[in-house]
Amino acid sequence: MTLKVKSEQLDCIRQHARETYPDECCGALVGLADGNGDKEVREVVRLPNSFERETAAALGIDENEQGLRNRYVIDPRHLFETEKQARSRALSIIGFYHSHPDHPAAPSRYDLHVASSGYSYVIISVDQGQPSEVTCWETDAAREKFESETLMEI
Repeated sequence: MTLKVKSEQLDCIRQHARETYPDECCGALVGLADGNGDKEVREVVRLPNSFERETAAALGIDENEQGLRNRYVIDPRHLFETEKQARSRALSIIGFYHSHPDHPAAPSRYDLHVASSGYSYVIISVDQGQPSEVTCWETDAAREKFESETLMEI
């Protein structure tokens, strides 16, 4: 599977990650998916990181793992509105992105906990405020692990 994304769209993600450092940024990837599982991003939508202690408790997240610096949550209302706007243009949410401040661009246990199958997950590492490595992942059908997905810059 491949996620196709334009250079300008990756630049938008990098800028978002830079602006929110040292906290995680997050957003939606809106576009089209073909029947082979390949996806093309048409729009990057910045979304606020709505992570709160109450959210963490509801998700069963350990007290020591809580904080905007290493967790993100997308408010369902923002998700609904983003999907509604996408559908009005015959598009849909095909994935999500978030940053890992001062941490590798590899999915965490938390990332797997909040992931859904069928979506692409772009993770960008931010080292001392500077965006660096960008990776792309998808879950297996059982949501037991992440598998690397090809990120093709177009």
